[in-house]
Amino acid sequence: MEAGDSAGAAVAFEKLLLDKEGVFGRNGLSTFGTRYGLAWALGESGDPTSAVKAFEALLADRIQALTYKTRTFSPRRSVRAAQRIRDEQRAVDLEASSGATDGSAGALPQLEPPVPSARYGLAWWRGKAGDSSGAVADFEELLADQVRLLDTFDPQRLATRHALAHWRGEAGEPGRAVALLTELLADQTGSLGPEHPDTLKTRHSLAQSRGEAGEPGRAVALLTELLADRTSILGPEHPHTRATRDALADWLSGPGPS
Repeated sequence: MEAGDSAGAAVAFEKLLLDKEGVFGRNGLSTFGTRYGLAWALGESGDPTSAVKAFEALLADRIQALTYKTRTFSPRRSVRAAQRIRDEQRAVDLEASSGATDGSAGALPQLEPPVPSARYGLAWWRGKAGDSSGAVADFEELLADQVRLLDTFDPQRLATRHALAHWRGEAGEPGRAVALLTELLADQTGSLGPEHPDTLKTRHSLAQSRGEAGEPGRAVALLTELLADRTSILGPEHPHTRATRDALADWLSGPGPS
């Protein structure tokens, strides 16, 4: 997908999935990683509705597989295991994200989560399918669980905060998006550093949200600063540098991005 052929990636994932299911079964961790990649590729290829359905099925199977595990533990461990499974169901597929995947998960161009998460994928593509309010609700629920289960600066929690801000803006609340992104940027700058890729992505999103909230001049100023930093850190032809350059040109040429 990084090469721009999302449709081709979807076909490749479908073929890989057949092999994975034959070797590891439908509920194997490696199979889940491939199913995540396929679901994301479907969305990137222009079919967000199919992506939503694929993520819904993936999440349902993930929960079923985790629930089944509670019945395979010894009685001495069953209470602790049951609590862990409930946490995993409500949170971010923690077991599947522990590194036991095949690395084939699809990538988000701007808001890539650090690990495959069916709940994140479902929320994201629900928004892309036209239900931005539903995406906001899903991400709020996911973030509430992450607040309970994960450290403040856990990469998964930070990624969810960014996605929630994005969909707040898409749902017609750019001012709320600005507030969320401002808080996130402060946390990322302190925990990750000002030059970390995720910090730079948040700066880009914040600049865009400032413009959409009625501050085009502020958007221009922030994007100008970011363009200089991205050019210095990433180089002038890096995709993220070009994205910032294009966004700045949009704000300079009119009332907002095209």
